Amino acid sequence: MSSSVLAARIEKVSQSSSAGTPNGGHLLGFDASFDDLYRRDGLARLDAAFVAFLKGADASLHHRLMAARAAPDAISSKDESEFVIDLAAS
Repeated sequence: MSSSVLAARIEKVSQSSSAGTPNGGHLLGFDASFDDLYRRDGLARLDAAFVAFLKGADASLHHRLMAARAAPDAISSKDESEFVIDLAAS
């Protein structure tokens, strides 16, 4: 990823989260704040929101994620890498 593309993405996130939250945390996607990243319940909410989003956006990727979570040792390193790339591209 070029530095200009990365800078544009950072700027977009910064603009969308500049309002912050009442407790001072900045909003991330899925209505999460940076504070949520440091708490188990916040991470669980973020994960649930992501899984629901993925299910609606790409049922095949959702199925692959659920299968990988159910049996993490059953997926080869190559398949795991391909999955991460597919997930990032969606």
